[in-house]
Amino acid sequence: MLTQAKKLLSDNQPVAAIALLTQLLTTNPENEEALTLRAVTLVQMGQTKEALTDVDTLITLQPTQLAYPLLRADLLAIDGQTENAIAAYHSILAQKPEAGNVVLRLGNLLQQAKRWEEALTIYSNAIEALPDFAEAYMARGAVKHHLKDLAGAAEDLKQALTLKPELADQFEGSVTTIDKKGCH
Repeated sequence: MLTQAKKLLSDNQPVAAIALLTQLLTTNPENEEALTLRAVTLVQMGQTKEALTDVDTLITLQPTQLAYPLLRADLLAIDGQTENAIAAYHSILAQKPEAGNVVLRLGNLLQQAKRWEEALTIYSNAIEALPDFAEAYMARGAVKHHLKDLAGAAEDLKQALTLKPELADQFEGSVTTIDKKGCH
C-alpha cells in the first residue's frame, strides 16, 4: 500500500494517496513511514491541523528523533499558533542548544510577532554558544537595525560577512527591498 500511495503522489493524486495511507494506518497505526508521508502530504494540501495529529504520533513513537518536534513547531507556526510554536522551538533548543536552524526559525517567528528584544536575546545567546554562526550575526544585525542600533547592526553584518562572504548576496537583496520600501 505504501508503494501505491507513493505512486499516487507522483501522479499528483494526493487525496487518493491520503485515503490509501489512512487505510494502511488503520491496520498498522505505528507505521512511521506512512505517518510521515501522510503528514507531509497533508501539509502540502494546507491541512496543518490534521498533519499535527500524525506528527504528534510520530513524536510518541520516536521521542529522541529531533526532526518530528521541529516539524511540529513549524506546523504550529504555519497554523498561526505563534505562542505554541515559540514554546515548541524553545523546548527543542533546551534539548539541543546548538541547533542553528531552530534558532533562526524561532528568531524569525519572534520578529514576525514584533518581539524584537526576545529575538535579539535568542540570536545573542546563539552567537555566544556558536561564535562562527554567521546567519545569527546577520539576523541579529537585522533586529539591531530595526531597533535603530545602526552601529551594532553594521558590526554584526561585518562579522557575518567575514565568517561567510557568500551571505553578501542575501544582504544585497534585503537592502534592495528596504530601499524600495523607502525604509532608510
